[in-house]
Formats: sequence, structure tokens, C-alpha cells
Amino acid sequence: MVHPSDNENLHIVFTINPSWEGLKDRAATSPALFNRCVLNWFGDWSTDALYQVGYEFTNKVDLDKSDYIPPDRVPVVYPDLPMPPTHRQSIINAFVYVHQILYQANTSLQKRRGRTMAIIPRHYLDSINHYVKLYNEKRQDLEEQQLHLNIGLQKIQETVQQVERVTSQPPYKKNELKQKNMLANQKLKQMVHNQQEAEKKKITS
Repeated sequence: MVHPSDNENLHIVFTINPSWEGLKDRAATSPALFNRCVLNWFGDWSTDALYQVGYEFTNKVDLDKSDYIPPDRVPVVYPDLPMPPTHRQSIINAFVYVHQILYQANTSLQKRRGRTMAIIPRHYLDSINHYVKLYNEKRQDLEEQQLHLNIGLQKIQETVQQVERVTSQPPYKKNELKQKNMLANQKLKQMVHNQQEAEKKKITS
């Protein structure tokens, strides 16, 4: 049972992400909640906060490149961005720049047409998380391709060494190896033929 004094001083806080049509849907399904509450819109983060959050969320991603050369024109939005910036610093600065451009475009759209899509720090975090996920996926793909390439090169090297050993053997050894290869090819052709016949019988049945 709630004491009357507690009831008067009780405050409940709901945090809702006002994405496209999401807030409207929630208001339609729970009108009493919004009629009896005070909506408080939290503003965007400062540029310093956006940059520091971007740095923390990407600190485990390998973004450091010693040979990186930044472009001649960099849209600097973080006031303490060193010049020239590193590859990591440039990417984080780009995150902040894109977020601020979207925020400004949204404000302009609201003034002209009265419509708006809430651009909040949650969108900023989602964009960074999506970048990190995509970066890790592409990095894994490249590592798998590199591994496949290394295995192929190793097989080629082993084949070259085997050919060198064969060519250095006496002539009778070469003839013996040639006969073995012929027998192996015949067996392989027979296996392929048998498999094809089995597939034909399976289809006709």
C-alpha cells in the first residue's frame, strides 16, 4: 500500500526512442500514459561528447594506419582534432560530421514543412555499431581469402617440388610413374561414368 505522501512525491520516468512513427504508435496504444505524463525531449550531445563516445566505441577496432595520408580538405567538427589527423581520428570526426549534418537537415526540414524525424544520440550509436559490425565482417572475409590463397600457393609449391623430384629420377622410374598415372586416370573416368549411370537410373526410376 502506498502512503499518501509517497503518492504525492512519486515520479516515474519512461525513456522512449522517438523513431519514425514509433512514438505515434505508442501514443495510440497507450493514450492514458501520454495524457498523464509530461514529455521531456532530451537534446543532442555536445561535439566533444560525440567524439569521445565514438572513440570509446571504436577503440577495439584496428583503425590505425601508419601510411594514412588525410585528404587536403577535411570538414573539421571536433575543435581539438589534431592536424594532420590519424586514420582513426578522421573516421571518428566523420561520424560526428555526418550526425551533425543529419541533425541540421532535420531542423531545416522541420522549419520548412513542419515535419521531423527525431535525430537522437541513439542513431549516432547505431551508426557506429553498424560500422564496427560491417568492418569486422569484411575483415574476416579478407582473412579467409588470404588463408585460401596461402593454401593454394602452398599446394603449387608442393607440386613444383614433386615435379622436380620426378624429373630427377631415372627413366624407368618415370615410365613406372606414367603407367600409374594412366591407371589412376582410368579409375577416375570409371568412377565418373558409374556415378553418371547411377544418377540416370535414379532419375528414370
